Amino acid sequence: MKNENLSLIVPLNEASQLKHDLNMGVASLIKAEDINVRPHICLNDFEGVKIIEQIAKSPGTSNTYFSLSDGNINYSGHDGMWLNLGFFVQLKSPDDNESSRTHVFLSPRQTGHIVLNLPPESQTIVLGKVIDWYQGVFLPQIQRATDQLSKQVSLNTLLVKGTDNNRIFDIHDGNVGHEDVHYSEVGIIGSELFYKFFLGHTFLQSGDNGYERIDDLLSRMRAETKGTVEAFMRTSH
Repeated sequence: MKNENLSLIVPLNEASQLKHDLNMGVASLIKAEDINVRPHICLNDFEGVKIIEQIAKSPGTSNTYFSLSDGNINYSGHDGMWLNLGFFVQLKSPDDNESSRTHVFLSPRQTGHIVLNLPPESQTIVLGKVIDWYQGVFLPQIQRATDQLSKQVSLNTLLVKGTDNNRIFDIHDGNVGHEDVHYSEVGIIGSELFYKFFLGHTFLQSGDNGYERIDDLLSRMRAETKGTVEAFMRTSH
């Protein structure tokens, strides 16, 4: 609970200037000059784009929840570590119950755009919450993680199998379940597939408009899949 509280920016059902400013920031993404921060299916998912659009329609009254998400931490050898923090945003309609609440993960760049353009007072509050989260959540997590690695090294159990105690190599014990799922990192699924499909359809071949290109590709894939499912349902009765 402590970690969740330190990750929280603003809760649901709070009417504050900070929430209003954050909602306005989400709304600003739609008309941002930088195409990299606009809502995109490949960044925010289909439902996520809809949520951003819904908030933009009525930022002053949208019942939202903002918290910090650290799902994009990147470690790059001698260059160090990047946190790449993003906002996790939930939207609750007046007639919705708890189970029907929807959410969106904003990309680090979208989040940075919002924070950079907040009014000074709200920006100070958000940055203060980031500092509290960093000191109270992130640093202790890093310490626990390095302690686990050091324990495995000191015990000379580098070749242990499984996931929980296996911190050095990706060695599985053959029991693929919810605790031992085969990974899908770039280096495992194949760099050719990843870079040619994802980056090839965005920056490397298309420039900034690549976001729109892959959005269109994903939309067509979804429409074709939906059509296939509906056709199957019609013929199976």
